[in-house]
Amino acid sequence: MTWSIAWDGFLSGPHNDEGKISMGIGDKIKHAAEEARGKIKTKTGEATGNDRLKAEGTVEQADAKLKTAGDKAKDAEKDAKDKLDGT
Repeated sequence: MTWSIAWDGFLSGPHNDEGKISMGIGDKIKHAAEEARGKIKTKTGEATGNDRLKAEGTVEQADAKLKTAGDKAKDAEKDAKDKLDGT
């Protein structure tokens, strides 16, 4: 994946190796942030002995991983359709 810079100096977005803009990059970033937040909650809960916070963090991590898996499935479906269409 590469980033390209438009003539006005702004990043135009992530592109795969074929130059196509990747699908749902904003969601992917959001899900990674949710997973990181869950890890922080889990570790904080462990360090403070707060079982509720630890459990919340574990649930947030699992939820984010599930969303990430959905994103990957959508990307794989799109890639397969693109190959069939010859694009």
